[in-house]
Amino acid sequence: MNARRKGLTLLEVIIASTILVGVLGIAYLLLHSSSSEYTNQSTHLKLDDRARDLLADLVRELQNAKNPPVQASPLAPGDPGYDAAAPKYTELTFSTISRFDYASRAPFYGNQIRYRWLLENGETANGKDDNRNGFIDEGVIEKTETFEGKPAVTTIVCRDATFKGLRFQPLNRTVAVTIELQGRDWRNTLVSRKAETTAELRN
Repeated sequence: MNARRKGLTLLEVIIASTILVGVLGIAYLLLHSSSSEYTNQSTHLKLDDRARDLLADLVRELQNAKNPPVQASPLAPGDPGYDAAAPKYTELTFSTISRFDYASRAPFYGNQIRYRWLLENGETANGKDDNRNGFIDEGVIEKTETFEGKPAVTTIVCRDATFKGLRFQPLNRTVAVTIELQGRDWRNTLVSRKAETTAELRN
């Protein structure tokens, strides 16, 4: 009577090991792909959230602006976003209500605000990374505020964000605002996100 065979042969062990490695490899690839996609979407969401927050602040100020706002620095032919039929501006100056004048029973527009788009040092609008920091044609949004004749205060809006553009398009009692930001995803690929809105001038 033959003894019952115990254990596995070397061939069976090799086959089982190969199958296990294949299953684990597929599981890893699926997990890595899901994690990468989540990180990529997270980068987009962060850029979108930052753009929406800034647009919300701009809209609140423009809604209280004296109509019409003063425009300056229109885009010139050859500038990114230039459209002769629909002029856009990289700078917008307007006055907002600073207090209510009870003598005249009217709001007093003593707060002047200027938003201006400026390229970073070393950058030119040529579609290239001139200052070699990993971003293309990036710049800053500068806000200058003058309150009832006091010295002007200039700040850089969202200094931790990388902006690619800020455009204003005034039309009658509205101002369309476009903001474009840049970031890097998990692959270190340059990502651009654009947000637009229109503010209605109520005054």
